[in-house]
Amino acid sequence: RYARAETTFAVGDCVMVELDGPDAGNGRSLRHAAAQVLQIWWPTSPDAADDDEPDEPWVEVRWLYASEEIAPAKRRPAPAPRYAEREVVETDHVDEVPASSLMGKVTVVDYDAYVAARQAADDDRERRRELRDTFFCRYVWRLGSRTLVQTGPAERRLHR
Repeated sequence: RYARAETTFAVGDCVMVELDGPDAGNGRSLRHAAAQVLQIWWPTSPDAADDDEPDEPWVEVRWLYASEEIAPAKRRPAPAPRYAEREVVETDHVDEVPASSLMGKVTVVDYDAYVAARQAADDDRERRRELRDTFFCRYVWRLGSRTLVQTGPAERRLHR
């Protein structure tokens, strides 16, 4: 677990990660991407005994791509019938990022759950606002083989 401000991040959480670029580091960057937390660790330096402050924690993440990030384009999934802009694609692309780049948590559900939540929120502004950080996932993109695999329920997909 890693806590910053009022948010605690844990293995398995889906998060928004701030990417390098203008305004990076202040939480206002327009460059960000969704990912899943796989591991959190604190590096130890050889001089750890002499340090007054612990090193910044690091996070291993699995990236969740937007459909347009899948290349070649002919391999992209057909757009979802509704709410295509809220779709992410789970990948096997894994990176290590500084924990300070985590902007906050997001929710990733299956398509049917997302559609049901949106329909339930149609007449309720507060519920629509709550869905601002919610996405859905229908596929896993395997980078090495460039294959797209349909996913199962979100509970099984995100906790492998």
